[in-house]
Amino acid sequence: MKPRDVRNGMLGLMLLSTLGGAHAADVFYPQQGEVCDRVSHFCADRQGISMGLTELHLGKSAQDKLQQALGEGGEVHLDSYTLSNGVYCESQTHTCYSDRFKTRKDTSATEKLFGQQTANSAVFFPSSGVICDRKSFLCADASGISLGLTQSYLGQAAQNRLQQALGSGVGVDMGAYTLSNGVYCDSHAKACYTDRFKTQLDFQTTKRLFH
Repeated sequence: MKPRDVRNGMLGLMLLSTLGGAHAADVFYPQQGEVCDRVSHFCADRQGISMGLTELHLGKSAQDKLQQALGEGGEVHLDSYTLSNGVYCESQTHTCYSDRFKTRKDTSATEKLFGQQTANSAVFFPSSGVICDRKSFLCADASGISLGLTQSYLGQAAQNRLQQALGSGVGVDMGAYTLSNGVYCDSHAKACYTDRFKTQLDFQTTKRLFH
């Protein structure tokens, strides 16, 4: 079976229109490196379509619709998708195009979604209430660092490195950690801060991880 574009797997969810401009307001960028589509009921980051971001920015109903559309079978490309305004994005090439036939590069969408990569690109939210850091080789939820989540989202090698770093675990506070972008999260306080000195609350990270 030929792998199908996410758009093909979501025909029941997308509302096609001859007026491309009518969809402009439905596609928005919550912040650098993220795109959401109200019509197609999904959000994506540099890695591709994200269930966690979909729930965060569009709500549980949108996440449920996305889950239903993706289904349990068939090959669906989460890293390539067509937005309701016709723009087609590929995470593998870090490029968005004016249409799925790649007629021309959409410079604006490409810059908003894939441009200005910083340390933040190593930190991502694979699902609601879960944060992962590729550089620090860890994943955590609201309770703190999780070996299980690290294996699930970053692989066995990352889990092994985390296990080695934690050692026996005696005296290690799994509920407090600093990410590679400098953000410090404290599961006991249910909050993340801009640095380990708790200078300022990091509202976005706190909201994604603990709410």
